[in-house]
Amino acid sequence: MVFSCRYFSLSFGEEMEYLNITKSSSESYHTACSEFDGKRFGYIPNFLDECSDLAERPANPRVFTLAELQAATRNFCRSSKLGEGGRGSVCMARIKSSVYPYKTIKVSVRLRNRRFQAIGHKQLSTEVNELWKIEHPKLVKLIGYCHEVDEHGTLELMVHEYMPNGSLHDHLYAKSDAPLSWARRLRVALDTACGLAYLHEGMDHPVVFRDFIPSNILLDKNWHAKLLNFGYTPLRPSEGQPHASGYAAPEYIKTGYLTTKSNVWSYGVLLYVLITGWPPLDPHRPMNEQKLLDWVKPYLSDDKFCQIVDSRIEIDDLGLREAKRLSVIANNCLRKNQKLRPKMSNVLGMLDQLMRTSLMEKSGDKGLRDCSDEPNDSMKLMFKGKSRFDCLPCICSSK
Repeated sequence: MVFSCRYFSLSFGEEMEYLNITKSSSESYHTACSEFDGKRFGYIPNFLDECSDLAERPANPRVFTLAELQAATRNFCRSSKLGEGGRGSVCMARIKSSVYPYKTIKVSVRLRNRRFQAIGHKQLSTEVNELWKIEHPKLVKLIGYCHEVDEHGTLELMVHEYMPNGSLHDHLYAKSDAPLSWARRLRVALDTACGLAYLHEGMDHPVVFRDFIPSNILLDKNWHAKLLNFGYTPLRPSEGQPHASGYAAPEYIKTGYLTTKSNVWSYGVLLYVLITGWPPLDPHRPMNEQKLLDWVKPYLSDDKFCQIVDSRIEIDDLGLREAKRLSVIANNCLRKNQKLRPKMSNVLGMLDQLMRTSLMEKSGDKGLRDCSDEPNDSMKLMFKGKSRFDCLPCICSSK
């Protein structure tokens, strides 16, 4: 196997400096993990391969009639239902391909709860057209929408690509019968960082993910994660799920104003959820364990860290070191002062370094240190100076 990468040393006493990430192509957010050992991290195709069908993407989102979607879902019958949440129900459907008329494709049809509906067809059409402009392999593809009035009032339906492995929520928490393996959790961490980095820094105007929770992180047939619902109308913390779920940043709870750095906080919470397998808030646990971030603090030292790693999954010594390094990244994201939190492109660079270091530790091949000085062409994150993961003393640092 030939590796084309730059080696970055991992130390906790030196400083890392990141240059700004290139904003042009979705390929900019493909890291060198695609060159990793497929047995550990799984096959990770190049982003351009994943996007091979985008050339055939229609110029505009499809506008469906209610009759079409009723027929495709057998009138939204229970057997077609994929799930139901606060924002509405989701059904699986088969529709005719707009590219190949004699072919059908699987899609998910999301019937919005009337509480979250846009005001009128014009506003919904504007929202859909804005979402249509945002495309990236780590974002769930929008296919079209429906806006009609029935005897009960206005109906709004969104049609997205079908994600056969459901949501991260379905596979993650302690009640799940099939918890995600550690390798897949690492993949989710990277994929979600990729999607957030694109929304924040890969577009002309930053897009803030308004409801960053596991039920809005979907898994495709290869268990790659994609983000959903990143463009819907924001909720005040007192009105909906972001506050209650435990993913909301302190400044959002206080002011109701959401920023990209609020997303970084939520991402930090997600990393601890991936490590522990527990939700951020759980009223069914003992009082001192109900808040995940408070519970993990006493166990962040090396000799105690293994006690917070999800006991349902098999994890070797290398995996344990990876989990510890992931917690260091999480701590950076969880700075109370939002100005001191890293940008998602920086977080993506930290993850790339974590995985490179893991690969070298696994291979035991010191010759990797003599790899080409040029970084992978598909990775536009540039490093200069000495590098480190800045280890914070605790999550709730005043800074």
